[in-house]
Amino acid sequence: MSKIDELEIRISAIEARIASLQAAPRAAAGPGAKPIVANIDDPKWGDPEIRYVPKKWDGPSYLGERMSACSVEFLRFLAGELESSAAWKESQGDEQKAKYAIMDRRDAAKAAAWAARKLAKGEGPPADFGDDQDIPF
Repeated sequence: MSKIDELEIRISAIEARIASLQAAPRAAAGPGAKPIVANIDDPKWGDPEIRYVPKKWDGPSYLGERMSACSVEFLRFLAGELESSAAWKESQGDEQKAKYAIMDRRDAAKAAAWAARKLAKGEGPPADFGDDQDIPF
């Protein structure tokens, strides 16, 4: 492998990491909240298994798959659903429910980061689902 090929691989990895950091959702703790940064390169927690498929999802089921094996469309949809779930849990005024909101937000950040990485690699959806649309949350 030539030096140029090695550099191209490293640049692609850096671009994917930047895209995943930019796609991280903001915590709903209020103005000035720091984004939740998802480390999807973590060997233990970075690529979680899908244990929940939203009822509104009408595509193929990814139950039991890792996030890295899911489609960009599913990951973006899942991120939006998890962010909505976190907001609902916080709005209930119950500390028992609110403490689980951060877990939903972390999973939403991971799903968004995996979607961004896949888009950076060119594994994305058709052109009509383009850059003019943000992650749905």
